[in-house]
Amino acid sequence: MLNLSGNSFNNTILSSLTHLSSLRSLNLNGNSLEGSIDVKEFDSLRDLEELDIGENKIDKFVVSKGLRKLRYLSLSGIKLNHSILSSLTVFSSLRELYLDDTGFKGTLDIREFDSFNNLEVLDMSYNKIDNLVVPQ
Repeated sequence: MLNLSGNSFNNTILSSLTHLSSLRSLNLNGNSLEGSIDVKEFDSLRDLEELDIGENKIDKFVVSKGLRKLRYLSLSGIKLNHSILSSLTVFSSLRELYLDDTGFKGTLDIREFDSFNNLEVLDMSYNKIDNLVVPQ
């Protein structure tokens, strides 16, 4: 487990972490990451189960098919487009997904989470969702 939250690391920290292949939990919450983050940066972390990169100034989260063991993902406080949901489905082992305070607006259709077969916890708090569609 490596907790580097609340520091001043920028995007260059990502390449430094590639040698920590046995890492299971990585917390980079509240640093100075910004711009586009490509999950390929974490592909060498084959055993990573928990990733928290919330509360950074990331404006794009590019997803790859790596991180097959990822069970916990926090993107809290990152202003993301609603379309991120479809790209996150590659993380089929996700059990917990935190998308609180991401700036989602309007309607949330629960069917968007149908492909998250293992999802047990979904946090969508502090968004501007005004309509929830739940199929019968």
